[in-house]
Amino acid sequence: MEASSPESSAPKALPGDAGRFICSSPDGRYEVRKAIMVNFPAAAIVNSTNLSMTCNTATIPAAKFQITKGGGSHMLQWLCEALPNGLPVGEAAVSPSFDLPNCDHIIHTNVPNYRGRTRSTIPLLRQQLVDCYRRILEEAYKVAAASIAFPCLGAGLVLGWRRRDVSSLGLNTVRLWFKHPIHGAKRRERTPGPIYFLSDPVGPYEHQVDSWLAAFE
Repeated sequence: MEASSPESSAPKALPGDAGRFICSSPDGRYEVRKAIMVNFPAAAIVNSTNLSMTCNTATIPAAKFQITKGGGSHMLQWLCEALPNGLPVGEAAVSPSFDLPNCDHIIHTNVPNYRGRTRSTIPLLRQQLVDCYRRILEEAYKVAAASIAFPCLGAGLVLGWRRRDVSSLGLNTVRLWFKHPIHGAKRRERTPGPIYFLSDPVGPYEHQVDSWLAAFE
């Protein structure tokens, strides 16, 4: 990982708060930042949500309605019409940003709940989490989102995934998707990045950034 000044790599095309730059990959494609998702400037931000798409399964419980409220009432109405049966676990769907000015699209994904795991269901849950990252990338590709902001999907009190596990799994899934031997070049052209991995800037989950950094090593 290479550190650089926040000014040199901060997103400039969209309004919002880019938070604090932590580090980036040598090619600049991937960045770790301490920032809040709801007002982070990226072409597509990721909303970890539930089946009914009514809340955000965020790391911080107080933030569970930030993106839902930020997008406005038209966003939920659009989602209910587009997905009348809800958003299944492991799936993702892209919507317009509606009332959020800091992004062009919101990619909603339903992350599996690790708290209800048994030994026999862990492989399925891990595959569903991989599917979330893969489907997010496919939805971003569909709308030609130039940059994507990921939270640490599933980490924290709500869904119970271990931060180090999900950050490593998520980063590896993203990297492999862009390195695909046949489609990788087209994918990198259509989504040139940066691809942002966000951690909470303050509070009890601020140390999330350590998990992202460990995943980069």
